[in-house]
Formats: sequence, C-alpha cells, structure tokens
Amino acid sequence: RSDVFGCQWRGLSMRRNSFTGAQLVGWLQKDRGMDKTKLCETGQVLLDKKYMVGMTKAGQGFGVSDRLYRLMENDPHSALNAGQTAACSPLQGRDMFLKLFSKCLSADGKCVDYKAMSLSPVFECYCELAVQLQRVELLSLTREEKLAFFINTYNALVIHGHLRLGAPTNMWQRCRFFIYMSYLIGGEVFTLQDIENRVLRGSRNGVAQLLKPFSKTDPCLQVALPDAEPLIHFALNCEKLRTDIDSQLCKAAEAFLEIDDGCVVDSGNTWGVFQEVQPAVSSPGKIKVTYLSYNWSTNSSH
Repeated sequence: RSDVFGCQWRGLSMRRNSFTGAQLVGWLQKDRGMDKTKLCETGQVLLDKKYMVGMTKAGQGFGVSDRLYRLMENDPHSALNAGQTAACSPLQGRDMFLKLFSKCLSADGKCVDYKAMSLSPVFECYCELAVQLQRVELLSLTREEKLAFFINTYNALVIHGHLRLGAPTNMWQRCRFFIYMSYLIGGEVFTLQDIENRVLRGSRNGVAQLLKPFSKTDPCLQVALPDAEPLIHFALNCEKLRTDIDSQLCKAAEAFLEIDDGCVVDSGNTWGVFQEVQPAVSSPGKIKVTYLSYNWSTNSSH
C-alpha cells in the first residue's frame, strides 16, 4: 500500500521488491506520525532479527544511507522455506520431525515410507516450522552447536527435498539436487553443498567446485568451522537428528567402521583423517584403506 517496495537500480543491476531504510522511515513518518529516531532504531532491530536483509553494502545506519533492503518473504531464491515471514518466536521442530519419522519407519528401521510421509499433516506442520530457520542467529553458536544444528538441518533438507521434488535418479540430477536444494537460514541461503563443504568442512571444495566456496567478503565465512570435521561423514544423510554431537559422531563412526566394508572418511590427508577416526573405534587394529563405489539407492519402502 505504501509504494515503498519496488524495483530499484544500482549500477546495471535491478533489485526487485527492494527499498531503502530512508524510504521506509519516511513513509512510516508520514503514514503513522512516528518519531524518526525511534523508527530508525526499530528498523535496525527488524534487520538484526532477520525480518529483512540488506541487498547492498552496509551504510552509516538504517534510515540514513541509501542501502537497499528486502523483506525476507520476498527472497528471490528457490529455498524450500522461502516465501513466508517467520513468526516472532522461533519454534522447536525436532520433536515433530522425530514424530514424523516414527510414523513412517518400517518395523526393522531400515526403510521409510516417503509417500505416506509427504501426505502426512505432520509434514505440513514441519514445513511451516522450517520457515523459522530464516531468523536463526548463527553467529552466536558454539562449535558444538553449529555441528548439531547444521547436521540436523542438512538431513532434514535432504528429506524435505526428497518429499517435494522426488529423489534424483542419475548423476546430473544428483549434482543439481545437492547444489540447488536450499534453506534460507539466518538471512542467507544455504544449499546442501554449502552446508557440507562451506560450513562443516571448513570452506573446502565440494563436487564440481574449482574455487573455495567462501570469499573473504562473504558473510557466511563467519559461520564456517575453522577446521573440517571428518566425522561428519558418518552423520550426514543418515536421517537421524542429533543433540549430543561429539559423542554421537564417535558412536556413528564406531558403528560404521566395525562393519566389513570399511571406508575412507574424507579426501586429502587420509592419515590425518584416520587419526581423528581411530579413537572412535573400540578395537582399531590394522586399518586397510579401500575405495568403494558409492551406493546411491534410497531407503524408500516403495
């Protein structure tokens, strides 16, 4: 109703659904008769709380510079949780996700009825809760909290994408799935590739990536772990949610390494990786490194 939101040019780039802080403050002053100083403070709070996000470099302050903003609900990306504004109080979705799994898991725990899961009203409730990820404060998380949060989010995003778009069936579809499937988290878009390689593997190269995923000016660089965590490979896409992250990663590593197949945990410094993994194995003995063909089959019951 305000004519504040619209298309604005910065150089040769047009920014849709954008506005400046000064435009928003000016309209509210005129329409609501509010004090400018108070409006600028409120605008900064809304920005900090991720109701809106900056589209250009930061200026002197909200309502003063010509920096462009957009509402979170107008995010142009195809993130699965975009298109809505998150509620004021982020909600806990872990119990709901576990409830959803318990209803659709086979008796032996090996297969999941994804068709029934996609039709469940609990899944629709989860989709609404996923919107709350837009306003998560990532910079305040500890290393352990980042591990637990991003591993859980990665696994939930894989399932969410599977239910919405179906499982990829060939290499091209798999590449697109992991490169483009995304959530809007804390005002930034994170794809599956981003979470695994940009965050959990300390901004290392992923599949088909020639350059490091984070640039020095990328705000997401502050979220990345300082060093890669090799044990994440025992947890990603295992379709379980985790809280006590370090002990559960070690248990997952021990369970996997005790099977006959064995594994290579990460590329690069193989010995360094096994130094991290060996303490998780009850009877490590002599480890033989072999390379196996990856099994891309799903655990769907259909």
